[in-house]
Amino acid sequence: MDGIRDRPFPQTASFLLCRAGEPPKTSRLNGENQDGPERSSRGVVWVWLWWLGGILFLYVLSTGPVLMMVERGLIRSGQPGWRAAGIVYWPVSWAYQKTALHKPFGMYWHLWAPRLIDSKGNSK
Repeated sequence: MDGIRDRPFPQTASFLLCRAGEPPKTSRLNGENQDGPERSSRGVVWVWLWWLGGILFLYVLSTGPVLMMVERGLIRSGQPGWRAAGIVYWPVSWAYQKTALHKPFGMYWHLWAPRLIDSKGNSK
């Protein structure tokens, strides 16, 4: 008499029933909907700053392969690729020429283009 067939719920949804024969009372069904702690605006700012920093880091690292292509002659002076690289990477070029980042950038570029940049980070 206390079988599943005697209950008011359809037999196809028997896997949803609790021991008492009632649907489970979850927080969503009871109106207590808390998906997790809300992020503060400060947390969102930090996430954006991390993404921005990561993109900037990858942008600077991408200069090495470009210098390697210049060294191997895949990008030549006067070609559209040369002009595009000059436009895209002018901030890094400026930082290399005018700031204290000259040596770190140069040493990194030496790894990619040793015939263009010496081991001390200076142009040859």
